[in-house]
Amino acid sequence: MGKVGSRTVYESLKRAGLSNPIFHIHFLSDDITEYRHIHVRAGGQNPYHLDLGEAIGREVKKATGKRCKLISLVRDPIAVRVSDLFQNPDFASATILSESGVIDPVKATEYLRNRLADPDAFDYVFNWFDREVKRMFSIDVFAQPFPREKGYAVLHGEVADLLVLRLEDFDKVGPDAVRQFLQQDKSFEYVSANVRAGTSEAVTYDLVRRNLKLEHALCERVYSSKFVTHFYDAAEINGFIDAWVLKVRPHH
Repeated sequence: MGKVGSRTVYESLKRAGLSNPIFHIHFLSDDITEYRHIHVRAGGQNPYHLDLGEAIGREVKKATGKRCKLISLVRDPIAVRVSDLFQNPDFASATILSESGVIDPVKATEYLRNRLADPDAFDYVFNWFDREVKRMFSIDVFAQPFPREKGYAVLHGEVADLLVLRLEDFDKVGPDAVRQFLQQDKSFEYVSANVRAGTSEAVTYDLVRRNLKLEHALCERVYSSKFVTHFYDAAEINGFIDAWVLKVRPHH
C-alpha cells in the first residue's frame, strides 16, 4: 500500500544484501490500467512502478512454483490521504499550489477538508488488500483477527506469505518482525527513506496536519470502517479521532 512507509522497508532490504530479488510496487491487479489513466490525465508520465507491477503480475498468474514473500504496512487512513496529497499534488481535482509552484498550506488544508468528506475518499485504502492481495494471492487479511498487541501478523497462502505491520508500531516491532519473516539471523539496519523531515516542504506538511480539523461524523465514519476496526482497538481509534476532529469550544 502506498504512503505507509514502504519505501523505508524496501531501501533497507536492498541494503541488507539479500540474494532474493526485491521489488517495491503498489499494484499487481488489473487496476494498474485505471491508475495508468489517472497518471496520464494528471499530465504525468507512465510511472515505472506500474510497468513493473504489470510484469510481476503476469509472473504471479503463471503460478511457476516460486513462492513470494509480501510485506505491507497499514496506517491511519486520514494520515495516508494527507501524505498522498503531498506526494501527488497534481492528482488533486483543485489546485493546491501557490503562484510560486509550491504547496500552499491553506489551499491544501481546505482541499483535504472537502475531499475527505466524499464517501469514496478512502476507497483506495479500504479496498487495497482485497484488490491487491486477496485477488492476486487468495490471502484474506480480514479472515482472522489481527493481533493488535503484537502490531503485526503473518498470513500464508498457496503461493505467498504475507507480513502485515502497523506503521505506528514499526520502530518498536518492525525490524525484528521482518527479520523473522525472512528467516534471517541478523537484524536489519533500517534507514528512513521518502520522509519529509528535513525537506523544504516539511514545514508546510506539519502545518496542514496541525490545521486539518474534520467533522466528528466524518471521523466516526472513517474509523468505524472494517479496515480500521480490524487493525486498531478502541483506544487507538479514539486517539486518531481526537487528533483530527474539530473541537467545539464551549460558549461562555
